[in-house]
Amino acid sequence: YLDKLLDGVEVEWKPLGEFAELSRGKTITAKTKNEGNIPVISGGQTPAYYNSEFNRDGETITIAGSGAYAGFVMYWNEPIYVSDAFSVKPDLTILNTRYVFHFLLSNQTRIHNLQKGSGVPHVYPKDLAKIQIPIPCPENPEKSLAIQKEIVRILNGTTNFILTLMENENLDFDEALSIADGLGYVEANPALDLDGIDAAHKICILAQNGYQKFVDFDQIQASGIRNVTKLDMDYAKKLGYRF
Repeated sequence: YLDKLLDGVEVEWKPLGEFAELSRGKTITAKTKNEGNIPVISGGQTPAYYNSEFNRDGETITIAGSGAYAGFVMYWNEPIYVSDAFSVKPDLTILNTRYVFHFLLSNQTRIHNLQKGSGVPHVYPKDLAKIQIPIPCPENPEKSLAIQKEIVRILNGTTNFILTLMENENLDFDEALSIADGLGYVEANPALDLDGIDAAHKICILAQNGYQKFVDFDQIQASGIRNVTKLDMDYAKKLGYRF
């Protein structure tokens, strides 16, 4: 989908490691942590536990380092403690952090396939650093960052874009999805947005942060927008509601 969004734009593909710092975390265990409210990022899809100290702050991309989920990509914009994982911090004069996150997320399967090891699988920073990322308008950093920001805006608003099409153009879901896909607004795995999976992940993280308790993602009931119909849109308009 990034290829579609970058169509017609001058693009240079460069190894991620040239424009981002990939740093290993510092191992911490349930026994050595100090109880707090800082998420500890390890080898899973959610925080392993919570600590009183952090070793990363601000926008940070994390990659699970080992285990069954080695290579799992996550985005954070809060203090975190990176343990059995590594962080990706792009040069903000060249790359937008969320742009890099969306690029890595669209290559999630490829990153999982970087796993090495006959026992416990690992994904290493040196291997991720070799993946080439498209940099639009490389000779004009200001324009490049503006394009990246616009791409992020589009990718963050997939469901809103589809619902707006359905409302304004009186389309059913499949018609609106087809248009959004043709314009490059839909991610490689649309289920993350359309089936509420991404929202469920965020709810899981927020709940764990807020209540300091483990929340089993598999127990969260999620539903997306696939079942929204023209009739739903009509009733919403008549009742004065908007999606």
